[in-house]
Amino acid sequence: MNPSNERTRYRELIKRASKEYCQLVARKIGLSSQLPVQSLREKILERVLNITWLTERVTRLNSHERSVLTTLTFLSGSHGVTVDLFNRKLKQLCRGWSRAPEQVRQVLHESGLVFHVSTGYFRHVYIIPEDLQSLLLQVFSDEINAALVSPEAVPKTIRSDGFALIQDMFTFLSTAARDGIRLTQRFTVHKHAQKRLLNAFEVTEDTTKIYDRINPPDGTTDRLHFIHHFCQHHQLVDLDESNSLECSPLGHEWIQKSNAEKLSTVYDYWLEYDVFPSRPLTIAHLLLRILTKNRWVKLSSILEQIQRFSVEESWEQTLYSHLERGFTNYLTYMGCVNFAAWENDTAIQLTEIGKRLLSGESIEDYERESSFVLQPNYEILASSNLDPEIRWKLNAIAEIHQARQVITYKLTSQSIYNSLRSGMLVNEILEFLETYSKTNVPQNIKLSIQEWGARYGQIYFMDAMLLRCKNERLAQELKSSKQIAKHILGEISPSDLIISRERIEELKRLLEKSDFMPLAEIVTLEK
Repeated sequence: MNPSNERTRYRELIKRASKEYCQLVARKIGLSSQLPVQSLREKILERVLNITWLTERVTRLNSHERSVLTTLTFLSGSHGVTVDLFNRKLKQLCRGWSRAPEQVRQVLHESGLVFHVSTGYFRHVYIIPEDLQSLLLQVFSDEINAALVSPEAVPKTIRSDGFALIQDMFTFLSTAARDGIRLTQRFTVHKHAQKRLLNAFEVTEDTTKIYDRINPPDGTTDRLHFIHHFCQHHQLVDLDESNSLECSPLGHEWIQKSNAEKLSTVYDYWLEYDVFPSRPLTIAHLLLRILTKNRWVKLSSILEQIQRFSVEESWEQTLYSHLERGFTNYLTYMGCVNFAAWENDTAIQLTEIGKRLLSGESIEDYERESSFVLQPNYEILASSNLDPEIRWKLNAIAEIHQARQVITYKLTSQSIYNSLRSGMLVNEILEFLETYSKTNVPQNIKLSIQEWGARYGQIYFMDAMLLRCKNERLAQELKSSKQIAKHILGEISPSDLIISRERIEELKRLLEKSDFMPLAEIVTLEK
């Protein structure tokens, strides 16, 4: 069999299976092998994906067969495990067995519980389809939960980030839209921009890590690094000519989506690019899927189960650090787990959001708020649940002072200047504040905004080109020519005439035609 998608379901694999294999499986699981092959496939599918039958079938396996099936359920992850790698693990498991490992593997294959497939380029894998894998996780959940270790008491200091990642991603995009986010030559966020962003983030720091001394941070927080690369991957930001990120049209569309939809997209991205390429993190992810509700579990015990099911040898402390940085930190940031430092270990607890995301269920979105509080000291207090469209406009006229569950904004002359520069009018700003503020706009704020607005544009830059003449007589000759005079916009002295930069070539040809012979090059201003 050669599935078109490695992350496949049982129906797709059994559909590609040969008639002979289907008949073999049917006999093994107590079905008639004389049925037409299409009916046979449907019957096998119906029986194997029945949780009651599957639980009974697993119970009837001997200890060796059950051990191999449990290991393969976790080891195969979402993309299967190569035959060579699985054979190495089988050798580890079968030490001291009286029964040949090939017989154990054959029983599982002939029972329709494990598929042997070709993925092309002479690569063969053992795979358990994801729908069957989900059922097997339920079957093995009691055994696995018994092996995991909980803290001796419920942690007192608990970190719960909720929807912080989504809120901080909003801040990242709104900053890119308003000011741009400067990048270094290596395309990482510039230190000054990092500091400004982290000060505005709802959660400024990664979760604490015991083994940072082994894999020290490179300067950029993992969370900011994650947001940056997610936004670039999904084309939510564009890179402008000055090597700064600006919010793209797709970024503006993203803002309008529900938090539940955003979080699901972020979670899928994390799985695809951080979890599935790493076998230890894939095993950790599967272990978390069957963690008992409301239970706290030590990260070190998850590490023990990873070592139980994996094949590759890893230095324990490096692997623990990988779990802290690539697993616990991001799950906490997505609101999937609660986090607590526990002695020289870490404890985590699956949240309701996490349970739903890991099981593929829909997430309930919170009710959005539609107003904020404007205070006479120029501060605006807004909930992190503020409607995205309102918050987007608020970001355009005020500076984030502090971002937590209640976000503090500050109206300043600079923030109003930035909004006017982006095209907003003073009346629009005042109308927005009057519409969405729970309180009336204080008179001092109204007067300040009007004063700042009145100052805007009193000084401005004008792009112009000078046509300089060596003497006033020559300049007068040019102004006397009807054709040439049409190009003269004004003068700053009797011999210095203002012309349009866009029409310089046209004027040059006209001067040459009239025998005035201007210099070929444009003379730049000297000090």
